[in-house]
Amino acid sequence: MKRWLCFLLVFLLLPTASRMESERTALEVYSLLQAGDAHAVWLLFDEAMQSGLAENELSGLLPGLENACGPLIGFGSEETSFSAPYRITALPVHYRDGSFLFQVAWEENQIAGLYVSPLPPEDMAEETIPDGILEESIEIGDPAL
Repeated sequence: MKRWLCFLLVFLLLPTASRMESERTALEVYSLLQAGDAHAVWLLFDEAMQSGLAENELSGLLPGLENACGPLIGFGSEETSFSAPYRITALPVHYRDGSFLFQVAWEENQIAGLYVSPLPPEDMAEETIPDGILEESIEIGDPAL
């Protein structure tokens, strides 16, 4: 009976362990880079990423962002999306003078892509048209566009 109980326990815990391992996040990668452990991140790269990006280039990523945008202020909510065969985790990162989207594409628990792109300022949609500028709608062609 004890043997069956042990087998059942191991059987139930194995999917949990593999699921936890496969659910790596952009925040985990960012945190490793922030701690200065570019080597650990580089080891997560797939073969194509390792051949395309040197470990020393990776270690300069976050210091470069801080030099350009000031100190780190915080993070937004991380989101996950899927584009077969990739699972993409996206983390908004906010610095004093700018915000970036830190994205990691995962394939079979390895990093297949790492992207950093600027986020537009939150107040861009609320900008007003400067005085002296007139905004008009026009239609072109038939049917009108």
